[in-house]
Amino acid sequence: MRVLRPLLAAALAAGCLGVVPAAGSLVVATPAHAAQAAARASALVPLPGTRVASLSLKTGTRLLPVAGHARVPARGASAVLLTVTARNATGRPAAGVRVWAAGGHRPDEASFTALPGTTTTTSVLVPLGRGGAVALTTAAATSSRLAPSLSVTVSATAYVRAGTAGAGGVLAASSPKRLVLGGRTVPVRPRTVRATGVAGVPLGASAVVLQLHASGRPASVFAWPSRTARPAAPALVLESGQPRTDSLAVVPVDRSGRFSLQATRTSPTMTATLVGWVAPSPAATEGALRPVASRTLVSSDVGVGHPRSVLRPAGVPVGAAALALGVRVTKGSGVVRLIGSAVTSAAVSAATRGETVLLVRPDSSGRFVVASSARTLRVSLRVLGYVDGAPVASAPAPSPTAPAPVVTPPATSAPAPTPSQAPSSAPSQPATSAPQPVPAASVSLPGSPVSSQLVLNVLASPSSLTPHATGVVRVTNTGTGALTLGSATTAVTSRAIVHKSGQADAEAGTLGSFSVRGVPATVAPGASVDLPVTYSATAASTTSWSYSPDLGTLTVATDAPATPTLSVPLAGLRERVPGTGEPWLRDLLHAYAVGSVVPGTLAAVPATGGDVVAARTFVRAGADPVVLREYAAFGPVSSTLRLTAGSTQVLTRAASSSSSVLPLQLGGEVPVATVPDAVAGSPFALRAVVTMPDGSADRVAATNTEPGNWRVLRVRDAAGAVVPGAYLLCLDEPIPGGSPNNDFQDEVFLLTGVAVAS
Repeated sequence: MRVLRPLLAAALAAGCLGVVPAAGSLVVATPAHAAQAAARASALVPLPGTRVASLSLKTGTRLLPVAGHARVPARGASAVLLTVTARNATGRPAAGVRVWAAGGHRPDEASFTALPGTTTTTSVLVPLGRGGAVALTTAAATSSRLAPSLSVTVSATAYVRAGTAGAGGVLAASSPKRLVLGGRTVPVRPRTVRATGVAGVPLGASAVVLQLHASGRPASVFAWPSRTARPAAPALVLESGQPRTDSLAVVPVDRSGRFSLQATRTSPTMTATLVGWVAPSPAATEGALRPVASRTLVSSDVGVGHPRSVLRPAGVPVGAAALALGVRVTKGSGVVRLIGSAVTSAAVSAATRGETVLLVRPDSSGRFVVASSARTLRVSLRVLGYVDGAPVASAPAPSPTAPAPVVTPPATSAPAPTPSQAPSSAPSQPATSAPQPVPAASVSLPGSPVSSQLVLNVLASPSSLTPHATGVVRVTNTGTGALTLGSATTAVTSRAIVHKSGQADAEAGTLGSFSVRGVPATVAPGASVDLPVTYSATAASTTSWSYSPDLGTLTVATDAPATPTLSVPLAGLRERVPGTGEPWLRDLLHAYAVGSVVPGTLAAVPATGGDVVAARTFVRAGADPVVLREYAAFGPVSSTLRLTAGSTQVLTRAASSSSSVLPLQLGGEVPVATVPDAVAGSPFALRAVVTMPDGSADRVAATNTEPGNWRVLRVRDAAGAVVPGAYLLCLDEPIPGGSPNNDFQDEVFLLTGVAVAS
């Protein structure tokens, strides 16, 4: 048995099946709705990195409307955080690109420089100018007879809500101004730089936002508040073979408004352009940016088939709405996706050696996933800060001027009071005290695509296969006091009997039981504890066909006043050996609380009827990425499955998970992938290649050329409502020289963010 890594429940959240508010129901989490809700209250509003425009930048100035595009509101935004990608052709001169508020003063300093033959990606913070637009221009950085010619793509990462300038913790954008660093080069010994009270930065600012430009030999440049320890991660890295780099940096300052600057290895030439600052805020304020000491969260390869799951770093509170991250790629070229409760994307390239600032909203378990549609990207991810969520409401302290409540005793025969005993007309004053710490509990199911129900399965034999018999229930303390978890119980409450051609399942009663570990436990404020839950078989098999799921409940006692009892629905599927007692497609959908209608009998799903749709190819629908994940695999024993979209391989299922719900991919993660934008933008087919362990010929089936091996179902929630843009792809693997059995549960995938193209 194996505990799955907490991973990718929220990969379904951006245009996918997401958090379920009621037991047994599925909903679609729409990033646009989340952004609109955040905009009503937040000062800094994260966006999913939607493209604003693609344009050709040569000579002259281009005005680019931003307000009303890429989920930036038409009214109410004062500034935007943009990701700008510029491709400079080989043979052209290096080109400096300036970005500023439309109608404002053109800055003297370039926002970044695009070197010849490279694709440069960086972030810029810029106020919105006349008409909600920004201006862009380019000029040769060196003398040349040739004029610059750039292909530029602009995407929106976040915006600042208008009317919040000067409020505590609010990110304020300013017109670009050169900040004096005390010299042209960065020394290898710390140098102190004054940041507040100069260049328009107000006294008391907690951080400054700088556009850093460095050139020279390889070096790392650190920036941190003076009189504090140097952070673990640098603000800028100048790589070998790269003569120049540009990065946006959020640099905290000390109480006197100063920060320290230091280089390692060499002393590169560097300039800094001030583009904004962060106003101080001692208390939690929704939408406030909180800079933290920079440290590296990820430094490894990611790509197709090997995403990385990342836990919210220490020091970031549970209630944080988003993390501000610096993303740098040192190998490969492609799109990096940060998948939390929404998807944030950015096109990055190793050729730039620069850094892109992205904001990601962690899921309810505090995790997000780093993924890419490229084959391999070497990604470095560092935390810059976090965005405050909505403050937790607490019971108000009694007012010192309010009268104490009066309790009237029952009438008695006591004599009337004498004048000396007459009560005073002045009310008594209540005693005041500091608010007492109060624990609070929330539950999430990392690794589960449905947050209302934990789905598990068990396999009696062979031992070489790894079913999903153990999952995790995560309890997080969202309160201010220590949370105590007491006793925990599990119970199988019912059996979801599925009928076969009108005949009840031959196995009467329940077939398994649930157990839980990890309690009692004490959870500190802001911390989490994982409770492993295991499903085990308790009944012997007497039939040779499907077993319906056992349904149960996990109950945990807590000392949280608002939630003295936590209840989590459970579903367990049992299989004796592969091919004997496998769950039917209806069993699987019932376990996942999916309400799609499967026509025909359990053993044969026809090509029409119910929620079956005729679909050979798909195409991306809307701005959200296309996400694919595998719900279940009950194909040939120890087979490996590779799934391609178009001609791009996007997912590989491990041989050890050939009989499992939530099967693992090679490397041990739950199979989930994003279909590359270049593929999803045009009609594409999905092609499954099943490799047999005995070395026999691969079994191949594509949705466009072998549609008879697939059933495509529109997705419905448990209440029967259709989930837009979501389809179940159910494969009945071809058998060379044999006949298919038409059960269509050999491999079951969820595809979201698409429309049927043909």
